[in-house]
Amino acid sequence: MGVLTEKHKKLAYELGIEGRVLFRGAVPQEQLAREYNAMDLLAFPTMRKAESFGNVATEAMACSVPVAGSRIAGLSEYMVDGVNGYLVPSGDPEALAKAMDLFSVYRRISSNR
Repeated sequence: MGVLTEKHKKLAYELGIEGRVLFRGAVPQEQLAREYNAMDLLAFPTMRKAESFGNVATEAMACSVPVAGSRIAGLSEYMVDGVNGYLVPSGDPEALAKAMDLFSVYRRISSNR
């Protein structure tokens, strides 16, 4: 777990979402696919301009998990906004929330077959 984990856990509690957020810590490589397949969505709101590639996002996409992430150098090289994920400006939580809502709407609509 990272150095900000306790701060983030406290924030989740204060926001009343602690039951809807998981802090998994390090996951062994052989368990990654199972963890990704349990996800509805991967939010990847990185603030680091120097994020070179973003393995987490590619691993999630390989498991057919939709990704909403920051428009940074690495991620924008292999994601096409609105086609295989949603790219939002880095540091814009409102845009990230809207992208996450789009996935939720799409999932509801596609389940009405």
